[in-house]
Amino acid sequence: MSGSIASASPGVRIGKSAGILWALVFFLYPFHTVFGGDIVVWGDSGAGQAAPWEGSNFVAVSAGVYHSLALRADGSIAVWEDTASPQNLSSLGTDFVAVAAGGHHSLALRADGTIAAWGDNTYRQADPPEGNDFVAIAGGVEHSLALRADGTIAFWGNRSLGRGNFPAGNDFVAVAAGYYHSLALRADGTIAAWGYGAYGQANPPEGNDFVAVAAGDHHSLALRADGTVVAWGQNFYGQADAPSGNDFVAVACGSYHSLALRADGTVVAWGDNGYGQTDVPEGNGFAAVAGGDTFSMAILGSGSSVLPVSIDIRPGSKSNKVNLRSKGVIPVAILGSDFFDAMNVDPASVSLNGVGVKAVGKKQRLLAHLADVNWDGFFDLVCYFDTQRLASEPGEFIAVLQGTTYDGMAIEGEDYIEVVKPSTHRNKWVVHLSKLSKGK
Repeated sequence: MSGSIASASPGVRIGKSAGILWALVFFLYPFHTVFGGDIVVWGDSGAGQAAPWEGSNFVAVSAGVYHSLALRADGSIAVWEDTASPQNLSSLGTDFVAVAAGGHHSLALRADGTIAAWGDNTYRQADPPEGNDFVAIAGGVEHSLALRADGTIAFWGNRSLGRGNFPAGNDFVAVAAGYYHSLALRADGTIAAWGYGAYGQANPPEGNDFVAVAAGDHHSLALRADGTVVAWGQNFYGQADAPSGNDFVAVACGSYHSLALRADGTVVAWGDNGYGQTDVPEGNGFAAVAGGDTFSMAILGSGSSVLPVSIDIRPGSKSNKVNLRSKGVIPVAILGSDFFDAMNVDPASVSLNGVGVKAVGKKQRLLAHLADVNWDGFFDLVCYFDTQRLASEPGEFIAVLQGTTYDGMAIEGEDYIEVVKPSTHRNKWVVHLSKLSKGK
């Protein structure tokens, strides 16, 4: 519901506005990216909203008052609850990159930057604005927010109690919606707040080191760059008593309770526990959290700490032959997509079969650049490796690319390489890089 952290597509489509906005969005995207995660729910399930959904391929969750949303890795959406489901969920498509549950309505962001909405529309909170430049969404109880690629905020729904008095400016990088108030994070790390603030929930703390925000019914949370959590607003149930520690990577609000995710994959919850919504399951490996009215949700990762990525050795080539004795280089593309941002890969960390990216010149500049090698509209990172160092014996084997993203996620991709004997009149090895059995 109100506690969802606004998020954007991890991949960047070429041609969309970039700059400081996208730089901040990369940083804000959950540090524990989930791949094949299970949904865990605890707390009140009177309307079925806390019944865990079957499946193990979820990448995001969001909780409303009596309903729940989840995003699958294939871009499809799962909805379960009482009345806020669309009549035909399959008609929505499978190209979504973010979900947000409001009080009794739902929002979903498509990869093309458009927004889908359904559910309670009493205040037109389920009538999103037109446009294809949206990068983040947030659902309040009776209002909705979205962030455009140019850093401006869009608002629709109930405007009473100051909810519609959203700030002007084009430097925002995240939004969060509560019951009667909303929060927005600026690119400079400061927080803007507006709407009903009788409990101080719309009076954010000073500082320019914030990296994420979340809003509950009458309280607010923020995460600092140093990993500490700050809370303010109504504290009747202790929901504004932030835990100590500097190892937190995400925050979320329920109506009267709060949640925070630690770097080790454990979850901390505090505040109202009338329905067990703060009785967090034991264990680590959690990768995302969300707070509903009287229940909580999390995604439990598959246990793998390595993100599988798609790679393409010698992109664009149909017949890949490489002379290992040459002094040339071989290009390998790490492919970007709706669910993976290749721009976030650190070229200095990348290796292919243990061989690092080739460096040239006195300054040892790495041979790597960004390009859309498969013409799908997303940037790919192309790295170059010394051909002589990739293999030494005839035969077929798997070339393994490894590396890390700038925010610390390990990546790995595979492609088959076949080393064959040269023809008799040539005294050199030739490598055929098979496209038919390419791994992902």
